[in-house]
Formats: sequence, C-alpha cells, structure tokens
Amino acid sequence: MSEILPLSVITADRSYDSEDYHQSVRENLHGLSVIPARYERIPIWRIYGRHRKQMKRGYSKFLYNQRNKDETIMSVIKRLFGEHIKSRLTRTQNRELSFRCITYNMHRLTNLIILMLSTKPLFICMAYNKVNYLPTVKSVPDELWDELRLILTSEKPNNTIGRPVVSLRKVFDGILYVLGTGCQ
Repeated sequence: MSEILPLSVITADRSYDSEDYHQSVRENLHGLSVIPARYERIPIWRIYGRHRKQMKRGYSKFLYNQRNKDETIMSVIKRLFGEHIKSRLTRTQNRELSFRCITYNMHRLTNLIILMLSTKPLFICMAYNKVNYLPTVKSVPDELWDELRLILTSEKPNNTIGRPVVSLRKVFDGILYVLGTGCQ
C-alpha cells in the first residue's frame, strides 16, 4: 500500500501494542506508529521494546484522535455497501474493497453536488421559468480513469473460465449511473 501512496502516520488502538507492529511500521513502511500502551498501570521499566517505551512516555493525542475519522468512514462504508465481501480470491477481495472505497468517494461527491444545488436560491431557478439541471455524467472522464487505473489491480484476462469479462471502466460507469439516478 505504501507503494501507491506513502504513509506518514499509522494509528491503531491498544490491541495492536507490540514491538513487532512498531518495527514493521517504522522500518518497512517508513512511517510513524501511534499506538498507545495496552496496560497503563505497568511502569516503563517493565515494558519491552524501545518503541513501546516511547509510546508509554507519551504520544500525540491529536494524531491518535484522527483515528476516529477512519473508524467513522469504515462504519459508513459497511452500512451503505454491506459488511461482507463476496469474493473468494485475495486479488478480487482487494479489488472489491477498492471499489467500495472509490464508490464511497463518488457517493460523497454526488451528495455534495446535490446539497450545493438544493441550497441555491429559488429565484435564480425561476428567473427563466425553467429549472436548469447539471449535465448528467454518464461515464468516468478519461483523466479520472487514468488515476483510478493506477490504484486498481489488473483486469481478468479474456480467456479464463468463469463469468464473462466486463471491463472495470464499464463497472465504474454503472456505479456512477446508480449514484446519479438513485435507482437500486
């Protein structure tokens, strides 16, 4: 994951408090790990590991509290798009999770556009005795698709067994259509 977007800070709750996690984050991912000590009443001299002792001495409460935003977003994604992954292979599970995250972002953007249009003063719409709608976006623009293709894994080859191959761009166009029209 850090190959796509470099990570600078990784926060986790107390259950991930181990020296192995701290070393993995700091040495492999080159980021700062903010994981509070699991047991508060144990003195520092009884704690194993340099990074765990550093967290016991103190950590940035501001950075740690940013974790709540991630928890909220994951809760919304589970509530909107389901909490179970239907794919069996790891490759397709990762693709399904990527689709859900991108779909969540598209959902937020469409809601933001709808909110901006609904807060427009009414006399502007009635000035010409007609309602001016925004043009419907029916497909993912080429610039956005170039960015999305870098994030997603490669598509399934055409000559494989199973369901017919559908391009990922058509899948995104379908997602955009559902989000834009509200159909289910």
